[in-house]
Amino acid sequence: MYIGNLIEDQIVDFSFNTHSAAGAPITLAGTPVVKVYKANSTTTETDAGVTLSVDFDGVTGLHHVRIDTSAGAFYQGGYDYSAVLVSGTVEGVSVAGTALATFSIENRSTGLAAALSACPAAGTVGEALVAALANAKNKIAISGTTLTLYKADGSTPLYVWTLNSPTEPTSRTPA
Repeated sequence: MYIGNLIEDQIVDFSFNTHSAAGAPITLAGTPVVKVYKANSTTTETDAGVTLSVDFDGVTGLHHVRIDTSAGAFYQGGYDYSAVLVSGTVEGVSVAGTALATFSIENRSTGLAAALSACPAAGTVGEALVAALANAKNKIAISGTTLTLYKADGSTPLYVWTLNSPTEPTSRTPA
């Protein structure tokens, strides 16, 4: 499961399930551990900032992982990461090696950035937005012609604009 391209120092939350051979939800046993691997390295992994909650909220077979990417220098922009169950058992059978989720930190260009970078004229709104995107650490979302820049919490809009074009904007107005 790909979670997305995150900003540095963001919290990652996801859940996964375990089932018995008969298909019923079952507890993950055997001292389970989740580690995060960086890029394609087999020598660089960590459990720093990783919290695994087995039977989350008392629900058998529902497990939750929280990764705090501000938990050290390991989590850096420009890389892909994989969360992997490196120990644990289900019905006495090892589930070590189970890939749970992948994510990246500031390692994908957005369609908006690509579109805005095509705005050649100096001083255009596109050029201003490209500069803002290049320096922004906050979440940015575009839907059609609506561009939203979020506060550091990632959920509260800071600025919302309406662009006159989703691919070649030349003007923007506050929404």
